[in-house]
Amino acid sequence: MNKHESFDRAISVLILLVAIAAFGVVIRNQFTKPQVATATNERSAKRIADWAEKSREAKRVLREDPRAAVTLTVFTDFECPFCRRLDSLVADYSAKHKHGLALQLIHLPLGMHLNAIPAAHAFECALEQGKSESFARSLYERQSSLGDAIWESVATSAGVPSLSDFQACMRAPIPAPVEAGKSLAKELGVSITPTVVVNDWLITPADPEYVFEAIKAVAAGRSPSQ
Repeated sequence: MNKHESFDRAISVLILLVAIAAFGVVIRNQFTKPQVATATNERSAKRIADWAEKSREAKRVLREDPRAAVTLTVFTDFECPFCRRLDSLVADYSAKHKHGLALQLIHLPLGMHLNAIPAAHAFECALEQGKSESFARSLYERQSSLGDAIWESVATSAGVPSLSDFQACMRAPIPAPVEAGKSLAKELGVSITPTVVVNDWLITPADPEYVFEAIKAVAAGRSPSQ
């Protein structure tokens, strides 16, 4: 075998090795890449049977209004930026319809957010003192800086009456409604935040335009799926 043939064979072997390596990378990525939820624009409204009973242990009141025709319930994570955006839009809507909307949330802290469960815990401690809505709003406003050092500051800005009671609550075990929310989400097949329930209609996706259309439909006695 002359030098030219040896060189050609070496190049062929090198090309083959490169091809095998590239194929291996493709196969590895196919089986090991993280599963990312894909967004969908398909609108859906599904009525949940026995919603009041199913959600009894998980739902947390933000604003009660006996005159409200519609109750908006949101599966939320306080570190979720889309939850913060929806909350801001709902606040604007509520300001224009003061007696038209009752508000509730259900905890669904996502595993990717390190402060989601502590934030839910802190919310429950504020709820005990009647400051659920203001505390939730403060959490969303400070979303980028959530952590152990900030809970008392949020409590103060939200007007929580007793800081000592709040601190004692934060030292206690995580309140049961946090786990109840996660269990209810699993039962209903809810895995993303925000997910919205309008009265007893599960609305997907939680696109603000669709959410407000659903609110108006239900308030008028119509199905949001129409």
